[in-house]
Order: sequence, then C-alpha cells, then structure tokens
Amino acid sequence: TVVLNNIFFPPSKWTLSSDSKPELERVLQFMKDHPIIKVEIGGHTNDACSEEFCRKLSTNRSRAVYAYLIRRGVEENRVSFRGYGSKRPRYSNATPDGRRKNRRVEFKIVGV
Repeated sequence: TVVLNNIFFPPSKWTLSSDSKPELERVLQFMKDHPIIKVEIGGHTNDACSEEFCRKLSTNRSRAVYAYLIRRGVEENRVSFRGYGSKRPRYSNATPDGRRKNRRVEFKIVGV
C-alpha cells in the first residue's frame, strides 16, 4: 500500500484539485507500465466528522481518483475504489498533524 501524498481536495469536498494532476499522472503511468496489475484506491479520513459523513467523503474521494484513471484509459476491471472513513487511522487524531496525515488516498496492489 502506498499513500498518494500529492492528491488534494478542498476541505470536506471530493473534487480533485488541479494540483493533484502530477501525482495522478504518475499513477496512470504506473498502470500503463504494468498492464496486468490490479489496484484498489482507498480513501481515508480523520475522525473530525460523523462516521457517516467520513465514509461518504472517503468513498467519493477514492471514486474521484478511480474515475480519473478510467477516463484516461485504465480498464475498469483493473481498478476498484473503497472508502474506509475514519476506521483505519495511521496516526493519532489527537493532533492537527495526525488528523492531516489521516486524510489520505492510498493505492494498493490487489492482484495480477
């Protein structure tokens, strides 16, 4: 699993920022270079919202990355997406830095 550090969204939104394009293009190139790889795009949030909203936000953010890849030619059967909400933190949500780091999109190889 790799955290895609340069995927950006406005607060509480799931519209990809144009600043995300270089990272998205790196993922796209990886997918083109490895045509048998299957991946999951996983969205995560911190716990600063209701779990219902966190799940919706993380799902829609991962769907936005998925949709970008599909629009750019990656076959649908090679990519899936899932929103995990706040259920899988990597850092403590007790600090602003931890909350920031928990808001992330991950790229996980799930098959070949």
